Amino acid sequence: MVEKTSSGSIVFLGINSSFSHSLPGLRILAELARRTGWDVHLFEATIKDDIHKVLEKIESYNPRIIATTFYLFNRNYLEKFLAEYKSKHPGCMIIGGGPEFLGDNAKFLGTARYIDMAVRGEGERAFVAFLDLVDKPTAWNSIPGLCFYRSGQYIDGGNAEPVKDLSEIPFPYDNFPLDPKKPFAHIETSRGCANSCIFCVSANTQPVRYLKEELVLSRVSKMVEAGVRSFKLLDRTFNDKPSRAVSLVRRFREKFPNIRFHLEIDPVRLTPSLLEELSKATPGTLHLEVGVQSLKAETLIAINRASTPKTSLNGLKKICSLKNIEVHADLIAGLPEADYESVVSDLVELVKIAPDKIQLELLKVLPGTALCKKSGEFGIKYEQDPPYTVTETRWMSNEDLGKAELLSLIVDRFYNVDCFKEIVVACSETIENFWFRLIDNFETRLACREATEQLEQRFKILATLSAKHESIIWKLQYAWMKKGLSARSGFCETSPSHESIPPAGMTLLEGDQNIIPARSYLLDAGIKYLFVYARNSKNREAGAIYTESKGPG
Repeated sequence: MVEKTSSGSIVFLGINSSFSHSLPGLRILAELARRTGWDVHLFEATIKDDIHKVLEKIESYNPRIIATTFYLFNRNYLEKFLAEYKSKHPGCMIIGGGPEFLGDNAKFLGTARYIDMAVRGEGERAFVAFLDLVDKPTAWNSIPGLCFYRSGQYIDGGNAEPVKDLSEIPFPYDNFPLDPKKPFAHIETSRGCANSCIFCVSANTQPVRYLKEELVLSRVSKMVEAGVRSFKLLDRTFNDKPSRAVSLVRRFREKFPNIRFHLEIDPVRLTPSLLEELSKATPGTLHLEVGVQSLKAETLIAINRASTPKTSLNGLKKICSLKNIEVHADLIAGLPEADYESVVSDLVELVKIAPDKIQLELLKVLPGTALCKKSGEFGIKYEQDPPYTVTETRWMSNEDLGKAELLSLIVDRFYNVDCFKEIVVACSETIENFWFRLIDNFETRLACREATEQLEQRFKILATLSAKHESIIWKLQYAWMKKGLSARSGFCETSPSHESIPPAGMTLLEGDQNIIPARSYLLDAGIKYLFVYARNSKNREAGAIYTESKGPG
């Protein structure tokens, strides 16, 4: 596009969920606007920032246009902010984009009249076309993707034209660099999704387009040189094209051996060659998000998910067999055909495989998705405001969903805590109806939060449930002492030790034998252990653990 003199000032306002995150899409639009001669300002804040301070900052730019991206996590903040800004500066044009505008924009814009225009779908082509015609409002109708009211009449431009060649899209961080204090950078190496899951805003965004591998590597290299040490890929399914995934994982390992990458993986598309390549990664450099969502066959069919319980579990098992990779597995409660018991059953199956973390979330009925359009068919009721959480389905009552939400917190408080994971796996396999019995300890999420705030409380809850299972009690006692919790609390039968360190006749099991000991305790948990705590250590955990044999009971 031909460069031209300044057409005025545009502020690209990014409201993130936290400081850690960033919005590369806004940076792309800002760069495109800069190339067309606009005076561009990018300003990022978070949903926790004071609206009036943000207001003052935006006012200092005196923008002709404010462009911002709406997500379910920032919509409420943006609506408050933009309504106030527009009341003070009615001449400023406000343009919105993002997932919140994939649905009924007539309703959205009709209610939020302080938003002048929305873009539905990928914004690059539509936004540039709008900037070319910004002073010719009668021509806006011709731009696919633009939605707005004119003289009381709603005009809907359908879906924006997607960019066919991703190499045409400017790299978001060239002229709008990332804050060096942010822990990771978002990048995309592909765009679109060939899957058709009815709950997802990316369903059927075909064809999937791929950035050339050399361009991916050069962009990552540029960011690494700028100090970035961790990347979250925005690709909907990193292994959508398995051969490409194999090549990129290999090249990431060879070129960036100590850089961390967060990838979303479809377990069904896991190939032997990709598994082999993943196994070669430097430990700690790959974090895989594995979408399982449900293990009920009828549910997978109802949501148009291209998997079966068997293929999902087989893929997840293979990924979790790799001990050099961090694996998070995702489940959704509230999907069609799934009742409360099936959600618990799915959880039990995942716990058997033991991924590093399990994320159980309630279904969100997102604007523009097939599920949103078909919610009545499934008897699904949901919150009409963000985050659009399901409140009732034909298969789960509001009470059932409340228990599922409670179960999500319990998974976070127990399974997803390192010192408990092995113990919870043992409980789930050994104790009949373990998860139902654990849930019965709490009436509400608030009660659960209060009752499990302290680590000691969680140990004691598990000990009560495991009272008839000596091997699990021994595991709990070992973990208690390893964490450096009170040896005099009565939870463990311990005795102070005055043996020299390292102790005669015992073998170092964990830690550093060269620490300077402050105190040590003996524990008999089927096997005798000596827990040694270091002098002047800020870490309360045992600095060294010795045993007469191998491992906890």
